Amino acid sequence: MAYVENVKWIEQKFNESSEDKERNSALPSIQTVYKDDYFLSMQKMKNGFKYVYRKYGDQYDWYIKFDDDTYIVMENLRAFLLNKNSSKPQIHGFQLQNKNETEKESWVQGGSGFVMSNSAMKLLTEVGLDDPKYCRQDENVPEDIEIVYCLRRLNVTFGIGVDKHNKPHFSPFPAGEFAYPGDGNTRVSWLKEHSNYILNSDPISSLPIAFHYVSGSATYAMEYLLYKVNVMGRQSMLAHINYSQSELTNKINNYTSHNFV
Repeated sequence: MAYVENVKWIEQKFNESSEDKERNSALPSIQTVYKDDYFLSMQKMKNGFKYVYRKYGDQYDWYIKFDDDTYIVMENLRAFLLNKNSSKPQIHGFQLQNKNETEKESWVQGGSGFVMSNSAMKLLTEVGLDDPKYCRQDENVPEDIEIVYCLRRLNVTFGIGVDKHNKPHFSPFPAGEFAYPGDGNTRVSWLKEHSNYILNSDPISSLPIAFHYVSGSATYAMEYLLYKVNVMGRQSMLAHINYSQSELTNKINNYTSHNFV
């Protein structure tokens, strides 16, 4: 699956690094843990983040973390971030809510990915990760819950990643499963109980950023449907606009400011 990512949507990215279990010469990857173990996910992410920020530092405004079975629509991600300030510590993704009476903290679902501003990444890697005051130093902890535990103590702002209709841009499931959240779907039923999004019969934003649990073949299908299919009589909201470059830039800025929260 990592190979499929590398040859498909990952080509649209500026730069990337895979936190692989072992270095793979066929893919740009680094070894971050001593063995491949699901229960070392936080340690893998911790070492990966520190490596990436040491290497790239202030070269990038935003850093994104995603699973190897996640599909990212890079154009929508860039549009989502266009009017956001990377100098402010913030993180965006699909927000889950612990509705337990004694513990109601929220966290960002790790599978569909989350994006952090440069300032948040700097705080996390240079201040938080190695300091038990901010981050627990246990290896065997879920990384998406633990990363929120750290960032909250670093006063990082959490965005809920929705459009103007309050529909999420980040999907924890494949498009087909999330688009039809029927009563028989146990994963989506669980999601309804652990999030504050309104997951009705039309839950997905028309400007999606990420889908999780996307297989290799589904990745090729997504690429085909998003970038090659033409539907007669329909076109993109911004297609065929007869503007100068500066006018088009202003138009896109205005559009994104009204459609991305």
